[in-house]
Amino acid sequence: MKRKSLLIACLFFTAAAVFAQTPADQAAIEEREKLAVSLANQQLDAYNERNIDKFLMPYSDSVKVYSFPDKLQYKGKTLMRERYEKFFATTPNLKCEITKRIIRGSTIIDEEKITGISANAITGVAIYTIENNKISKVYFVGRR
Repeated sequence: MKRKSLLIACLFFTAAAVFAQTPADQAAIEEREKLAVSLANQQLDAYNERNIDKFLMPYSDSVKVYSFPDKLQYKGKTLMRERYEKFFATTPNLKCEITKRIIRGSTIIDEEKITGISANAITGVAIYTIENNKISKVYFVGRR
């Protein structure tokens, strides 16, 4: 019985040591989260200004945009520019407001309320993945 208790105690402390974060680990996570928030906010501000050049700045040249969970809509800044340039030109009252935000490392999950497209507000979720200091993937979840 003592052996079994000792084994369980050893496993517990080993697991605790493996999953414990050092201050350096925590600092790295916080830096990734700060960058992710900054990039998401940059594109949001530019979206609300309908400024296509500023809007594209935080995105990777090879950004991939999906309908959740995995339907690729398009790839690359060139196609993103074409789509959003037309969209911005036809929506002078466009406004996106973040109603909820979850930040986990290099991922941002925003619940959004968008006005200025139709008579009623549209709600949806956007998930931004950050890689190499740019937004590399965007997933849109069911806009209503």
